[in-house]
Parts: sequence; structure tokens; C-alpha cells
Amino acid sequence: MFTVSTERQSGYLGSYATGATRTGTSIFDTPQTINVITKDLYEDLQAFETQDAVRYLANIQPRVNTRAWRIRGYFVAQNFKNGFKIANDAAGDAANIERVEVIKGTNAVVLGQVDPGGSVNRVTKQPLFDRTLRKAYVTAGSYDYYRGHLDLGAPLGRSGRLGYRLNISYTSDGHFQEHDGPGGKDMNFEKLVVAPSLGWKIDGATDVYLNFEYGKERSYRPIFTVIEIDARKNPIFVISPKRSPNHNWSYGHIEAKNVQAYVVRRFGRDWTFRQMFNASEAKGNSLFATDIGRRLNARPRDHNIDWVMEGDLVGLLPIGALKNQFLLGYNYGRDDGYSLLRRRNIPGIDYKNPNYNTVAPDLNTIPIQSSVDSEKKNWSIFAQDQMSVLGDKAKLLLGFRYERLEAESANRGVPQRGTTDGVFAPRVGILYQPNRRLSFYGLYSSSEAPQRVTRPDGSVIDDPIQGDTYEFGVKSYLLDGRVGLTFSWFKIERKNITNGVTINGVDTVEPSGLETARGFELEMAGHLNDRWQLVFNGATSRTADHSTFLANPGSPLGGATDLKLALWTTYKFSGAGKRGWEVGGGWIYQSKMHGEDAAYTLPASHVFEARAGYTWKRY
Repeated sequence: MFTVSTERQSGYLGSYATGATRTGTSIFDTPQTINVITKDLYEDLQAFETQDAVRYLANIQPRVNTRAWRIRGYFVAQNFKNGFKIANDAAGDAANIERVEVIKGTNAVVLGQVDPGGSVNRVTKQPLFDRTLRKAYVTAGSYDYYRGHLDLGAPLGRSGRLGYRLNISYTSDGHFQEHDGPGGKDMNFEKLVVAPSLGWKIDGATDVYLNFEYGKERSYRPIFTVIEIDARKNPIFVISPKRSPNHNWSYGHIEAKNVQAYVVRRFGRDWTFRQMFNASEAKGNSLFATDIGRRLNARPRDHNIDWVMEGDLVGLLPIGALKNQFLLGYNYGRDDGYSLLRRRNIPGIDYKNPNYNTVAPDLNTIPIQSSVDSEKKNWSIFAQDQMSVLGDKAKLLLGFRYERLEAESANRGVPQRGTTDGVFAPRVGILYQPNRRLSFYGLYSSSEAPQRVTRPDGSVIDDPIQGDTYEFGVKSYLLDGRVGLTFSWFKIERKNITNGVTINGVDTVEPSGLETARGFELEMAGHLNDRWQLVFNGATSRTADHSTFLANPGSPLGGATDLKLALWTTYKFSGAGKRGWEVGGGWIYQSKMHGEDAAYTLPASHVFEARAGYTWKRY
């Protein structure tokens, strides 16, 4: 979706983020808060999943047992790979990830309709044309944890025009809890990822890239859930040291394939045309209990196929004395899915007298709740202009995206009403740089998510959900440019959310009001000297759900925290490429976390981590 680059960012300080503007503009010149988990930081954290790495960022919390997030207090379900939205790809695994970009706030102009809190874009490893890479990683840990990872890359032939990259990883984890699958078979966690990529530099102006990724995951669902809330609103959790009480046979399987193709054509020094294609297929099945173990959900068949074509034109468009970097593009895609849900109520978990010998139910005995076929088509056009004025000291960012969605579905063969909605998303930012080490900026961006909800009486709610981001901040380079710092204030509003409610004893659906989040963020990353690197992030936030029909209007959003501080640092006792020791350590503090509808809060927590390693010349 963006300019493909095989350049490696050195250290913890990310200099650019492809998912922010598409134009290769540096983070320092972009009027928005952007975090980058570089490959060096990824490796030093020994993060095998994206969720493990982003813990050291401000105002982002990964959700347990999912690949979703809370960013600035808002639930974010979308994941992006090289700028394309990926529904479920079983590849949060770090094996094929070069870096992770977290763009805070709405970024609908570049990425399409997204959640207002922000977006997570994983940039994959690319073919190598000028060097040979051969790396193998082996990890073993307690509870039968084993992981192997092979990373290969090199030019093909002597011309330097062909290159490849191949990443293969396999992970097996026994977990500290015993877990029985159907038929009593042990259900440990297993994951396989195979990701080859090819690149061809046809001539000096045209490049072609092809990336493929296959992921297969089989996992249990250990129970970490609120069991009981006492009069003081203190939750009680059950984490059995040996076996999961009741429902220990729950599981989830995912198999996914993804292919991405890029053609990049340069016209002179100033203009580039890019044509991209993305297609993915995901299959899954799962069996698990919700509502404190009182409701059984079986999804014996989830199947999703989607594809997207996208093209854009990027270049310099001078207008008089003004310097303009212009972007114009289009997007067209289709998403077809099928989902079968079986559901029934079951006895809840008795944590005082747990039953460890329950057996998995026969899925055919569970009533069908829904059987949904869906078809979605969307197309969009977008444009953006980055204008430099006042002798390059001021930069103005203007952009918009218009997107139209057509959706049809059928539940148990009964057609649901189709939708055709058009939504408009603007973004305006201004940045002033008195010198090349200091930037002041302001940003307004908006997104609209189409919705069409039918009430039981047949009336329809079709106003889109709107999210607005306001942000002001300062960016600076310290210590001769070795450390980057961002300090920002933000405010996010999301309007017109629909919720199920009961009015005069009748269950219905109504647009319930407004959600808000605001706070401060301080983010710093870089190297103090050639051997010492660090990343520090801190954030305060206040969230509120002003939905009309809530039992506690104005209560904090579920999953949000008021304060988070995180520090990771690594020190190498020897220079680059030399043998010697290196040590690293981290600390994460998180204040109390709010539960849904202010029903409970989790207490504050501290996490401490440490790492030591010894490097030989080749190992």
C-alpha cells in the first residue's frame, strides 16, 4: 500500500511511519502522535507477539486472548498489514514483522474508516537485493514452551534485480494449566507461520513485489475472568494453578492465507504511481463460554474471503513559491463471509467447588443462534496535500477520504436489508518548526463508520457513527538528534453509538449518546550513546461514557486506565559487531483499570522485566 523499503531503522528511534501519510514524510514533520516499535526494540524485548511489544507504549493496552487493543481508551478491533486491513490472519507473530507503527487518533484519510483511538499497522519483512541474511532462532522455556524461527534473504542471481526473503516459525506452548480438548486430547497452543516474499527491480523506474503469508494456530482458552464482585466492587479472579475449573475443553482454531502484490512505477525524480492488491482468506472454529461461564458459544465454522485493489499517485506539485507533496488515490474491495453460531445457557463456574472432569459437548446438540452469509463492497477516493510555507518553517496537511459501502446479508436464509452509505472523513494539521530540532503542531481529524440498525418495530437507525480527534503537541530532538521526544494533549469524541436497551419493558435499540477521552502523553525513544538505548512513555487519560441509557452515565470506558508509565533500556558492554555482554530491563506501571459500566475496577499494578545476553561474532 505504501512505498516498499528494505532500509532498516537503527536503534529504538523510528524516523518514519508509512501508515501515517503514505508519502514517506518523517515523523518529526507529521502533525500527529506516532509510535514505532523498531526491529531492534522488538528483538531486545524478546517479543514474539505484537501484544508483547506494544505494552511499552503510552495509552495502549492489548486485550487478553485477542489481537485487539485499547488505544486512548477506545476499543480498536482492526489490524493492518502494510496498510491493508486484515480481519484475522493468525500472524501477530513477530517472525515476519520488521516494525510496528501505532498511529494515535483517527487516520481515516490514509487507512479508511478506523476506530477513533488509533490504528496498529504491522510492516512485514521485504526481499533483500544487496546482502545475504541467514539467521536462526531457538527458544525454550518452562511448561513445554518451544519456538523455532528461520529468517533467510538474499539476491537471486548476479544482476541485483531479483531478491527474496523467507521467514518460517513454529511455536508450541504447554501453558501452566492442564487443558483437555474433545475426546480428552491435550490442547496445547501451537502456531505455524510461513512467509515468503519476492522482489523484482525490472528497470531503474519499475519495481514489483509479491508477499505471501500462511498462518495456522490452534489454541486453548484459559480462564481469566471476573467471577464475583463484592459490595466494595472488588473483583474476584480464578486462575487455577493446574487445571481450568469447568469448561476446560474450550478451544479456538484459525487458518489464514494472505497475498499482497505491489507495482511501483517512478516518473522522473518527483512522481510515483503505485498499484497494489491484497487478498486474504481466514477459516476458524471455536468453542468457549462467556458471561462467567453461564453461556456456551460454539462457532463450528467461520469463513471469510476478502480482496482489495488500491492505487495512488504521489509527487511534488509546486504552486508558485509553495512546495506541495500531493497524494491522490482510490480503493475498491469486497468482503464475503459466513458465520455459524450455536448457543445455549449452561451452569456457571462454581469456583468454590470446581469440576475438573466435564467433557466437551456434542456441537450438534447446541441450538443454532444464527447462520449469517454476508457480502460487503466498498470503494473510496482520497486526496492529500502537504504544503510547505514560510520557507519550510511551516507545513500544512490537508486531506479527505470519501468512502461508500454496500452491504447485504442473510440469516438462516432470510435476507436482511442491504445498506448503501457514503461517509466523508477530513484531516487538517498544521506544524511550525522554528528550527530543525523543534516542532509545534495541531491536528483535527474525523471518521464516520456506516451503520444500519433495525429496531424490533421495523424502524431503522442509519446515521453513521462519528469519531473526532483534536490534538496539540510539541516534538523535539535532544542530545544532538539521538533522542526523539513528543509531548501531546488529545481529545476524542465518538457520537451516535447504538446499544440495546429496555424501554417500558420492551427490548429495543437506540442511539445512546457520546463517549469522550482526553489526556496527555509523553513519549521518548533513542540512544544516549552508542551502547545505551532506551524508550520511555507516560500517559494520563480520562474517559467517560455519556450514553443516555447507562446505569451509571459518565462512568469511565471499560478497559481504560488513568495513568500508565513504561520504561525499557538496554546497555551493551561491547561495540557493534564485537563479542560481549548486554543487559536490559523494563518497568511498567498501570493505575487501576476500569471495568465495563463502572461495575468494578482492577487495582494498580507494576511489572518488572530483565534480560541478559552474550554475543559472539557470528551468534
